[in-house]
Amino acid sequence: MNGEVPTGAFRRVLGYVTQDVTYFESLTVREVLRYGAQLSMSRDNHSAADIEAKVDHIIDMLDIAKCADSRIGNSSDSGGISGGERRRLAVGMELLSDPALLFLGKKLCRESCEATHVTRTTRAVSQMSPRLVWMQPPLCA
Repeated sequence: MNGEVPTGAFRRVLGYVTQDVTYFESLTVREVLRYGAQLSMSRDNHSAADIEAKVDHIIDMLDIAKCADSRIGNSSDSGGISGGERRRLAVGMELLSDPALLFLGKKLCRESCEATHVTRTTRAVSQMSPRLVWMQPPLCA
């Protein structure tokens, strides 16, 4: 930020959803979120039940329950999750650490149908807990 790399305390309150996120294709959405939760919540000694509750809450909040047990796959794989579900999973991964400030990149807001869903979701996220969500508007082509 302002030419400086965020450090310790600031990094814990900041979430940034990048434009392209890579996941292990053989894992399910729930497994990816569970592993992410275990990593982000382990420093606070949360129980397995707390971690599962957090994962379930994010799945419900982001409306990805129908694909929660689906394999991630890849973009050319007809058995994997959709691009929109992949983008919501990226948002969910950042929400695991409960950031006070969440930045969403341009790609999340590009397609009109998905932008509407992401906007609705981020509004719900910001109303459920005290956090600021910043959506970087896409450049017009």
